[in-house]
Amino acid sequence: MESVSIELRKTMAANIARQLELNNKTQREMCLALNFKENTVSDWMNAKTYPRIDKIEMMSNYFGCKKSNLIERLSEQSSGGLAEQERKLLSDFRDLNEAGKDAAIKAVESFTYNPKYKKQTKPEVEPVSQKETVSSSA
Repeated sequence: MESVSIELRKTMAANIARQLELNNKTQREMCLALNFKENTVSDWMNAKTYPRIDKIEMMSNYFGCKKSNLIERLSEQSSGGLAEQERKLLSDFRDLNEAGKDAAIKAVESFTYNPKYKKQTKPEVEPVSQKETVSSSA
C-alpha cells in the first residue's frame, strides 16, 4: 500500500475535526453511525493513518459535504459560496425541530426586511452622457 504524506494525514485529521464540530457530532457518534472502529478513527484524527476512499465517501455523506472538504486543505476548498459562519448556522438550523425551524425563519425574515440590518450597497454611478462630455465652442 502506498504511503500517504504526513501533510495529507494532518489535513484529513483537521478536516474531520472541523466537520465534527460544524455538525455538532462527536467522534464516537460518527463511529457508531458509520460502523467505524474507534481506534481506526482515532488514528485518522491523530494523523497516524489515512482513510480509504470508501471511508472518505461515507464520511462525506454523513457530514453532507463534498469529499474535497475532507481531503483538501481549507484554503484549497471551494466553500460553495458559504462562509464558515454560514455553514455553522446551517448546521445548527438542521438540528432544530420543525417549530424551531419555523421560528428561525421568521426571525431571519424580520431582519432581512428591516433596512436597519441590510447591507449598504454602493449607489450606482450613472454613466456620463455624451452631451455632457462634449464641450461646444461658441
